[in-house]
Amino acid sequence: MRVDLNPITVDSAELGSAAQSNGSARAASQPSNPSPGASDTAVISNDQGRVQALAAQANAAPEVRQDKVEALRRGLADGSYEVSPMQTAEAMISEVQAQFAA
Repeated sequence: MRVDLNPITVDSAELGSAAQSNGSARAASQPSNPSPGASDTAVISNDQGRVQALAAQANAAPEVRQDKVEALRRGLADGSYEVSPMQTAEAMISEVQAQFAA
């Protein structure tokens, strides 16, 4: 969740022109004092709902894909599961690269 406490931004070009017209960059960059009856506001990002939906979807998925595990188990048991030396080498290299990247 993102809370934007300063919804109005001032870039350096605007600050410079405000300083020239007001005579002081400091006066242009400081917010005015809020009135006693004023209330604070927060802007909540629309992405929060999407993040929560994706998190719920990920939590609903099983940690172990049992269908894949069973297929591999059957392949190993009956000897039909074969891995080429090239696949083994690629997996080893990928693992080492991942360790160095972290």
